Amino acid sequence: MNPLSSSPFPEAFPPHAGPPVPGDADVDEAHFRDVFEAVSDLVLIVAPAGPILFANHAWREALGYSPGEPAKVSIFDVIHWRDRAVCQAWLQEMTPTAEAVPLRLVFLAKNGCEPPVEGTTMPCVKDGRVVYVRAFLRDVTQQRRAEAARRESDERFRILSVHAPAGVFQTDRSGRLTYTNARWRLMAGFTAVTEPRGVWWQTVHPDDRDRVV
Repeated sequence: MNPLSSSPFPEAFPPHAGPPVPGDADVDEAHFRDVFEAVSDLVLIVAPAGPILFANHAWREALGYSPGEPAKVSIFDVIHWRDRAVCQAWLQEMTPTAEAVPLRLVFLAKNGCEPPVEGTTMPCVKDGRVVYVRAFLRDVTQQRRAEAARRESDERFRILSVHAPAGVFQTDRSGRLTYTNARWRLMAGFTAVTEPRGVWWQTVHPDDRDRVV
């Protein structure tokens, strides 16, 4: 099933990742396989042309594959069609001199979900050529959702503040202005300034500062 003449597992982790298990090569492979299966990251070992040589439990669970299935597919079969060019460029970038290369793409799960992932990839080089590529990825679905929700909330706030009849301003933790609407700028006398900066209490009348600051 594995097209390589030797197993990818003994070299898939750097030597300091854990004490090597002496003895038979099958024992060594089992040791490294256990390490990969236990981590929460999505771990893939991919041949230069794209066939998947190994996918760990976290990857299989995220995409809905049974243990033996990943070895029957190419990475191009499990990524979103929009990312195929990205994936092709990534594999071409995996040269013998490449080090840690970042990767961002979207997988296609069996249930139709499209989990976005980010992570680091590294080539394994033997005799001056890349024999396989290791990818350590994390699912960033929740992060992307949070970012989208934050953008939506920010846009909603700005729309409301633009049309609000009251003066609206935002500050950072030190009290410096980060946003003001047109009504507030008119009230504060900043009619010629679209993005006033400085601390907000500088716009408060001196007689009132002790009361509001």
